[in-house]
Amino acid sequence: MRSLAPAAILLTAGMAAAQDEPGENAALRALLDGHVHELTVGESGLSGPGGTLLMEGARRAQFVAIGEQHGTADIGEFAHAWFLALDPEGFDHMAIEVGPHSTRAAERLLAGPEGAFEADAAARAGGLAYPFLFFQNEADLARDVVSLHEGEGPALWGLDQEFIASGSILLDQLRPLARTEAQRNVLASIEAALAEQPFLVGSAPDSQWAGWAEAWGEGEGADILADVLYSNRIYAPFTGRGGSVWFANQTRENGMKRLFAEHFAAAEAANGTPPRVFLKLGANHLARWNPSTQISSTANFLAEWGLPRGFTLYNVMADCASGQMVDVQAGGAIPCPSYFGSTQGVLSGLVGDRPVVVDLQAIRPAVLAMSDADEDFVALVRNFDAYVAFPNTRPAAMINGG
Repeated sequence: MRSLAPAAILLTAGMAAAQDEPGENAALRALLDGHVHELTVGESGLSGPGGTLLMEGARRAQFVAIGEQHGTADIGEFAHAWFLALDPEGFDHMAIEVGPHSTRAAERLLAGPEGAFEADAAARAGGLAYPFLFFQNEADLARDVVSLHEGEGPALWGLDQEFIASGSILLDQLRPLARTEAQRNVLASIEAALAEQPFLVGSAPDSQWAGWAEAWGEGEGADILADVLYSNRIYAPFTGRGGSVWFANQTRENGMKRLFAEHFAAAEAANGTPPRVFLKLGANHLARWNPSTQISSTANFLAEWGLPRGFTLYNVMADCASGQMVDVQAGGAIPCPSYFGSTQGVLSGLVGDRPVVVDLQAIRPAVLAMSDADEDFVALVRNFDAYVAFPNTRPAAMINGG
């Protein structure tokens, strides 16, 4: 089997940037006066007017969510600092864009000796087995989440499908569960296929994974193979095996909602109190309604699902205003594009040499009352409570040294 380009695997899609000429949207620009605040990111927290705004918004919420542009050191450092500041407020769990089985494996390693996770991650699939935790700053954040966790149950909630490069992680989890010759034969077949194609999860025909699952039979390990088959079907339209991109994305999103609800219920039952949760996912998952994808998002689910119990969501978009991000496929730096046009359109010129926070909640009623406002800016205001823009971003460092 041929290898697949990892960059095509992450299933991300940016939102269109605003294209307005300078001088347009004067009313919107005037509205922004007083609602753009400088932010300082420190090792253990946020400061400046923007930091105060974000902390106040978070303290009122049950769920705090960062919808991000992946692959920068700056946004990863921001997430890390914000989580450390929120930990004393009772945020004891972090939901991440990783499959559930891979997340459990990562949490065990992160709780172990220093460097254990990095060594394991670097040795698998060219360092790409654990999505986004393959960035060092993401692993550092996850390690602190695990070390600070005080309740029962896992600190990390993996909400995504199993990643296309995660096959060796799942195989290691299956090995101690093999009790019969048939099950050992399945392991041998998967191991041989992975040696030829490290991105086997998501690239093999459905019939191949279904055949392995059937041959394995019932009992322990069957759930792992069922989840791999589920992941494989989500990847189908992205790996040239046909199917609907929209349907795959919505299936994926619905799975994230289901896993969140399951984790929430388990944590509440174990600890006797509704957990406060910090989420860090790609921007499309945490936009309440993303017009570019037409997907009913995880953020929309959290906002609606929490209503009967008075749970609120505070979600922010963390974006590049300029600078670089890492190219996962090449392991090098590329320009970091803005999801919402922070260097063009309405937000043009608002970001200098320091990060800024735009208070979207404060201006939302006025923006939505305008009949001819910039569509991309209106989408931003509808989707998020605050917009955090970082100038001169640096690419994240990868665990494998890329």
